[in-house]
Amino acid sequence: MYRLVFVVCHPDDEALWVGGLLHALSKFSFLEISVICLSGHDANSPREEEFNAAKKIVGYHKGIVLGGRLRPANTPLPSIANTLEEGLQKIDLKKEDISLLITHSPYGDEHLNPHHIQAYNELLHWSQEHKIPFGFFSCLLLPYLTHTSLLKNLKRLGNLHLLSFSLCKPFFSFLKTLVNKFVNLYKCQPKYYLLFNTDLETKKKMVDCYKSIDIEMHQKGYGMVTNSCEGLYIFDNEGLKLFQEIMNAMDIPGPKDLFQAVSLRGSLKSMLFFWEKS
Repeated sequence: MYRLVFVVCHPDDEALWVGGLLHALSKFSFLEISVICLSGHDANSPREEEFNAAKKIVGYHKGIVLGGRLRPANTPLPSIANTLEEGLQKIDLKKEDISLLITHSPYGDEHLNPHHIQAYNELLHWSQEHKIPFGFFSCLLLPYLTHTSLLKNLKRLGNLHLLSFSLCKPFFSFLKTLVNKFVNLYKCQPKYYLLFNTDLETKKKMVDCYKSIDIEMHQKGYGMVTNSCEGLYIFDNEGLKLFQEIMNAMDIPGPKDLFQAVSLRGSLKSMLFFWEKS
């Protein structure tokens, strides 16, 4: 059994960024998914109730909202490590049993949210300290990494499609220095990138549970509301293991190696062309 933990800052983040994946991955019998929300636990707010309603739609294993009331974006969240460990205790999950922890991107997602950036930085440190495989979701490919495709065919299972599986490396060594100096993303060196196409209708149902937010404004202001493609960066081989199991469980609708077939055909055509010319 693999145990995948998503850690998000606010109720609705899980729906916006990984709602489709939560729905799809919850169907794998060898995978237990938990979502820990770092803020929004407030008796005067409906957000926790909306979070639970969204959870019921996709049916992941456990979810919990902690951290007190929602705060303005420029007011830092309290110690994220403490909130996370409180959440793990309440959902009865030991640190050493976590197969992979996933959180927000280092750039803070679409609106560069300071809470999201804080979550990335503090959880990266926490996961390294406790030797827990780490990753983050991202609505875009990171521009300072090269992405070398390892996928030679399409893979799918139901409405879940694997569109990309890539090996990541820093673009240039001097760029790492620039990133370190000006952007402070040098600590972000994931090894793998995966992109999935998911069920947009189910994702929309999750977002629609959050009736206390302005859903129309979200649709205008967040591209991910209407985007069924959801991407993950994974930092190491240990974190990739559960996704290798998922890839093994997916069907290949066509040839196992599309490029080998094209390459062979192209080579034969080239040989025939030069033979006719000669």
